[in-house]
Amino acid sequence: MPPPPAELPAELAAAFLLLVSVVGDRARAWQICQTAGFGAPDATVDQGVRAAAFDLASPGGQLPEVDDRLGALGLAPQQLRAAVEALTGVLLGASFGSALALRLIQLRSTFHLSLPECLRLTAAVWPQVMYEGDWAEWYPLLIDLADGAASLSLELQDRLSLLEWLSICGRWLGVFDETQGWIDRALQLANRAPDPVSYARFTLTAGTVHRLLGRLLSAESTLAFACSQFTKLNDLAGLQRCQIEMAQLALEREQPDKALALLEEHAATAQVSALRGEALLMRGEYQQAIALLMEITVASKPNLGRAQALLSQAYLQAGRLDEARETAAHAVEILQSTADILGCARALALRGAILLEIGAPAAAIVLLEQAHTRQQTTGDHAGQRRTLTLLLRAYPVLIEQALDRRELDAARQSAIRLIECSQILQQQAPHPAG
Repeated sequence: MPPPPAELPAELAAAFLLLVSVVGDRARAWQICQTAGFGAPDATVDQGVRAAAFDLASPGGQLPEVDDRLGALGLAPQQLRAAVEALTGVLLGASFGSALALRLIQLRSTFHLSLPECLRLTAAVWPQVMYEGDWAEWYPLLIDLADGAASLSLELQDRLSLLEWLSICGRWLGVFDETQGWIDRALQLANRAPDPVSYARFTLTAGTVHRLLGRLLSAESTLAFACSQFTKLNDLAGLQRCQIEMAQLALEREQPDKALALLEEHAATAQVSALRGEALLMRGEYQQAIALLMEITVASKPNLGRAQALLSQAYLQAGRLDEARETAAHAVEILQSTADILGCARALALRGAILLEIGAPAAAIVLLEQAHTRQQTTGDHAGQRRTLTLLLRAYPVLIEQALDRRELDAARQSAIRLIECSQILQQQAPHPAG
């Protein structure tokens, strides 16, 4: 439990209140405050301030929002900044680092944080944001920061970093039009600078967006250009990222041998292993795929969720339906927690495929239609084609069952939807270009 009020300095009170709101545990918050290295209690701080902080963070009753609590303390700006400086010392590597940085930036006016300071906080925790897949929480906050940056003279790298974070969040959240806008702005900035490294990096991201939107020829040419730029820059890490994206493009085109060749020299990261597993599935080597995908147990949430979906698909192809159902449900749970709309829609379609395989076409159609609606929203053309193909299998079974029960209206409605799906699929041929 925290110490008695008389031992609580003002800046420590501010940090303590903030941490209570983030970690949800008063004893843990006090422990973190001690780790942050606060000095000895400040005897000049009014006893009432310390008592208010302690009382507001004590068990029992409904606590007001953290900004209200901080406001109740009446602390000076320098005391709040002292709290921030101490807290940022424990951000890196802390399990709560991303959540704490998010709250600090949300309360930037309360803590008198400048935009560059907010960007430095974001950079400190961005690897954790990527690992946890906290796109939905960070995206609106980053948009607010971008709006504020429009009227300020920021360093080029600060602007490019902000645009990169926005494009990453937008891509995972499936808001591709917005993502393309962030990428275009970044490419203009990098070209004017000039900053060839950033230009190549954002070109690679643009190629990814083209692929996700089904613009496969545009994706290929954009990625080829990015690869040539990384080669000129002798940027091996960038070139490897480009090859991984080219492998994903090959899989979209159902070219597993090409994908495996592109991945041949790459270390077996979770992402690379998942792509190899997908390629093996396309070649019908599902037992090898299962063995490979089962090894992916430690990965970022986005990569782990998609790997679980692929493992479920492998179980389905192997006829291990119970394992397929269980793994698909786990995949959806992980992907929903990261707001990976595209990955979650594909996993829902997979669950529909499993239900169809076990003879539950009505339940399968519910999930497949949900998946198709989400895929229409995100523009996931490759996912839509697969989902529509499954719907073309499911609706005839449902029609036959309805006719057997003499449910003519139900059969008619299913037949109408079957025709609609067929027409949409004909329109969803892979986009050859932009």
